[in-house]
Amino acid sequence: MEMTEGQPKDDIRPIPLPRGVPLVGNTLQIPSGSPVRFFAELGRRYPDGIYSLSIAGAEEVFV
Repeated sequence: MEMTEGQPKDDIRPIPLPRGVPLVGNTLQIPSGSPVRFFAELGRRYPDGIYSLSIAGAEEVFV
């Protein structure tokens, strides 16, 4: 995330998180046969280079 001139230094935005399912989060969205494609698509969807996933109840941050 780049800082812009009008953005205060203490501007903390939440890390993007795709919608998941209660209890299992995004676990069922990750295909066992091609997880690399799934993560590549998330990289295109979140171009700031950071996003999080809820995997089996634990929030994991990917950079």
